[in-house]
Amino acid sequence: MNAAAPAARTSEFDEQFELRWAEQGPVDHPHNTVYRSTARQMLRMAQRELMGENLDLSREALVGTRRVLLQADNIRVGESQIVVQRLKAGRLAKKETQRTRDKLLFAAVSRDYPTKPVVFEHVSLLTGDRAIGATKSDSKITDEVTAVPPG
Repeated sequence: MNAAAPAARTSEFDEQFELRWAEQGPVDHPHNTVYRSTARQMLRMAQRELMGENLDLSREALVGTRRVLLQADNIRVGESQIVVQRLKAGRLAKKETQRTRDKLLFAAVSRDYPTKPVVFEHVSLLTGDRAIGATKSDSKITDEVTAVPPG
């Protein structure tokens, strides 16, 4: 692996960030410095989360007679498990709960990869905090979700 590659990516990231911030950021706002620093920190955190082996973020499932398109923020492949991530712009709640969309996504990924354990994780891009949302499918959801037939 090329050791210069991460440094080159970081330099390219910094260059793109500065260009976009100058074009679209609140450069005339009194709190520009704070906003800029926070935005940079959150983007670096997101960049870190998205590195490594990732799976396709889109899933389809049939719920009853309806086809539902599900979109994850990130799906990482770990050594022993698959991690479905919800990346949040703010701080995590004291107790993160899974919404129906998260449960559907978890069930679809579990269905698509039956040989590996799946974990749902909430990640704060602001603080880097993590909270496990689920380690097993909700049986009420799993019973209703079926694979979309090919074609």
